[in-house]
Amino acid sequence: MWCGPPPGGSGDNSKPSGAPAPGPADQLRRPCGVGDRDGMPNVFDDDWDAVSERPGFRHRHMRLGRRLGGRIPGASVDELPPGERAFPCHLHHADEELLEVLDGEVALRAPEGERIPRTGDAAPSPRGPEGAHQVVNPASGPARVLMVSTMVEPDVMEYPDTGRWMAGSAHRGRLRAPRGGPWPGRD
Repeated sequence: MWCGPPPGGSGDNSKPSGAPAPGPADQLRRPCGVGDRDGMPNVFDDDWDAVSERPGFRHRHMRLGRRLGGRIPGASVDELPPGERAFPCHLHHADEELLEVLDGEVALRAPEGERIPRTGDAAPSPRGPEGAHQVVNPASGPARVLMVSTMVEPDVMEYPDTGRWMAGSAHRGRLRAPRGGPWPGRD
């Protein structure tokens, strides 16, 4: 199973303090567990599996569940710079998710309004319309969150801000509606 640089790669996606923001070279593949202490990844390490540079959605992503060899539940860690979002507002029809704030300040956008969970707070996102959610960093410093998911497949995701949807399986790929998927302009 591969999470990041191909065999022979360093597996170290971390950046020293003050280094330039991660770029495409930081998205290299590496074997799960490389860079993890005794095969145990640490949610506070800067060892990222993917980096998004999409404006408004810039973040660094650690595929924690995959690193541990799990399929159910899924888990990931995202670090968001100030003013950025981890993903578009969405809801799942099969999966349930749980957000835990590890560090920094985030705003959790949900149908009942915006909430500001504190470090250590956990918030559920049940399946269906009542579970629509988006994580935003409104603060002046970075924020880090843990997302845990049931990974029920197949799943259908809806994006209420755009009316788009996407269906699929992490193991079988994604299906999109004619104007589907989370990102406008990618029809």
